[in-house]
Amino acid sequence: DPTVDAGLPGDGVVNPPDWAAEAVSAHANAVAVSDFLRTVLLRDNIDDMGGVMVSTINCVVEEDSPGPKQWVNAFWSPDIRQMVYGQALVEGELRSLSINVDVVAHEIFHGVTDSTSRLEYQFQSGALNESYSDIFGTIVANRGTDDPRQWDWELGERLLPGNRPFRDLSDPTLFGQPAHMDDFQDLPNTQAGDWGGVHVNSGIHNKAAFLVLTGEDDAGDLMMPPDEVAAVFYLALSQRLSRTSQFIDSRNAVVASARTLFRSLPEDERERKVAAIEAAFTGVGIE
Repeated sequence: DPTVDAGLPGDGVVNPPDWAAEAVSAHANAVAVSDFLRTVLLRDNIDDMGGVMVSTINCVVEEDSPGPKQWVNAFWSPDIRQMVYGQALVEGELRSLSINVDVVAHEIFHGVTDSTSRLEYQFQSGALNESYSDIFGTIVANRGTDDPRQWDWELGERLLPGNRPFRDLSDPTLFGQPAHMDDFQDLPNTQAGDWGGVHVNSGIHNKAAFLVLTGEDDAGDLMMPPDEVAAVFYLALSQRLSRTSQFIDSRNAVVASARTLFRSLPEDERERKVAAIEAAFTGVGIE
């Protein structure tokens, strides 16, 4: 991500009725993520200490801009600890990336990762960093729909020409990502190489999470409701992963977290849930 910290956070947004629509979106979506953090994960905002959530909208990095006022990117700044949103030209109008709650949640969870496991932004650890943000972005965006089999799995929909999304967790191959370790891409640790494929290879771990969230028992019922899956992945991210963790470490962390979270359940029920998680990771070749 570009270094623009010297110009952040920018000018404050004035009081209503003059708020820009993208400012309202950034704020409202941050509220939705904060509520998820507090009520589902029992985390007190990004830093777990009730810290403020700051967003900058309408950011343009000129060397990366395809046109005036366009900058199709968003990022979490670990140095000054805030979210930054650019905007894309779609069907003749500029759309802020802050309009999508999944994108806002994605960036905020980069902040959560920065405050917990601090996964290095390169190679497999960087792909995990991206994937955990994708996973929680998708979970937050689909709150209110209890059955993940009915979810919208596209991330960043309506933000690219043709109203295309950035990624699809249910089928990463639709947008050029591998969905299995057999197709893992060995890329250089450069900006052109996506820092070792952090946005590319994250599709493999995303697919594992999709399989966990949609896993069924023999009767065709979900093995785990979304809040349980969110808790398991959050415990893995915040308690069991470290800076250089690899995909296999995430599998082990998620399984161990499930055993901890479900420790009071009857053994057979707990083992069925654990087996479903293991099958999901095995299904994408993380074993």
